[in-house]
Amino acid sequence: MITLYKTAGYYTSDELDTLTTEVMEFLGDAYPDECKARKVLGSYDSFIDAYVNETINDSYWEDFRLNMND
Repeated sequence: MITLYKTAGYYTSDELDTLTTEVMEFLGDAYPDECKARKVLGSYDSFIDAYVNETINDSYWEDFRLNMND
């Protein structure tokens, strides 16, 4: 099982799969042309991975900021 650290525990592989699926659905709806172009160019997976990592990092830093203000 793959786990990634998050502020209040870990991301399990199931949570990461869910997040990845949600990101793919969001990007497919919001940016369909870019997703199609990236699939053709072979850069779709790295595009999704980068967006997932950005989402995780944004969540981490938001939790960090909230905890620092307590």
